[in-house]
Amino acid sequence: IKVWMLTGDKLETAINIGFSCGLLTSELKQVVVTHENLDKMGEIDMTGKEYAVVITGDALIGMSEKNYMQEFKRLSEGCKSFIACRVSPRQKESIVSLIRSMKPNDVTLAIGDGANDVNMITAAHIGVGLKGLEGLQAARASDYSIGEFKLLRRLLFFYGRECYRRNTHLILYNFYKNMVLVLPQFVFGIYNAFSGQPLYDSILYQLFNTFYTALPIIIYAMFDQEFVDEEIFMQKEYLYRPGFDNVFFTSEMFWKYVGTGVLQSIVISVVSAMALEKNFGISRGFTPYFWETGTLVFTMAVIVTNLKICLLSYQQSILLVGIVFGSIGFYFFNLKVVDSFTVFDLYNIFETMFGNPNFWFATAIILTLTFAIDFAITRYEFYSHTLISSIPIRRSLTEQILIESLDSSSSRISPLLTLR
Repeated sequence: IKVWMLTGDKLETAINIGFSCGLLTSELKQVVVTHENLDKMGEIDMTGKEYAVVITGDALIGMSEKNYMQEFKRLSEGCKSFIACRVSPRQKESIVSLIRSMKPNDVTLAIGDGANDVNMITAAHIGVGLKGLEGLQAARASDYSIGEFKLLRRLLFFYGRECYRRNTHLILYNFYKNMVLVLPQFVFGIYNAFSGQPLYDSILYQLFNTFYTALPIIIYAMFDQEFVDEEIFMQKEYLYRPGFDNVFFTSEMFWKYVGTGVLQSIVISVVSAMALEKNFGISRGFTPYFWETGTLVFTMAVIVTNLKICLLSYQQSILLVGIVFGSIGFYFFNLKVVDSFTVFDLYNIFETMFGNPNFWFATAIILTLTFAIDFAITRYEFYSHTLISSIPIRRSLTEQILIESLDSSSSRISPLLTLR
């Protein structure tokens, strides 16, 4: 992480601020670039000792006029720290844009607390605004708003890492759950010659994404933490490698979720059809009618996709478990309401479905097989995905500590971040 300070203060004040915040030290060689010595930029010796660049706004103007951008690039790439003083809001924006063009694969973050930082904040990939005495302009224009500079550490090293993981699962989970829901209808279309006959009740079907499966994944994406102690991220540098290597949000992860949805939808469809369509399951000797099979498929889709959140989550909190089972309970409540009125196709479905032993037998088989699929995929990842020093991404804290203790003598992980 390279830290650049862009300020409107004069040269002497900017240097003093640099020493007070640690950007400048007595060991660093200071390369001061002003309008007067701009023509001598190419003569600056940058070999040997580490150096810091301090440049004025006038020098930046002259640099653009005299086409000294190559010298500026050479200075900025090799410096330990960079301070630009007496710069206008427009110049701050230009510097950020220049960095983005020079380093297209790098991510820029701009943080400021006043209206003069708005241009810089909007020009960076990520903008962070502070609420303070300078007003709320920077906070309103930013992607993230914090109250103090010290909170930037937690925003970057905890929420930044965790949000990348959680948002990946949030996006891919929506593909997964719709695969589980929709594919059985496609399979059913083969049997009914694509006549347009739906497999599910239209009212319950419309509520699937809005009520039955919406809240659990939202709670997961907001509150799940891989480790209870946030400081472990400051101690274990390899935990940041998934972000650097883009491990989670990949085509491989996408197809893993889609493949899981396809397999589980096949299990739900086949077992439901075999349990209720191929036998005389009602005590009076009749074959279960059509809507009972469709309701079983839909019920299993609701239960399996909700319980999937518990498998994804590292923290099975009371809130998460309550929301998961509350969503399932709300579905059964709606099913009972639909069951109570003769105008609905699912009238009296409770008596015929829950009174059928095959329904309970099919439920047990489906839950067992779907969880077996998830377990098999998790174990496959555990043993095949070796990321940093043979430490896979998805492992519990206990497993990581055990492996670290076994491999500590033969494996060393170089620090990725130096925190000051």
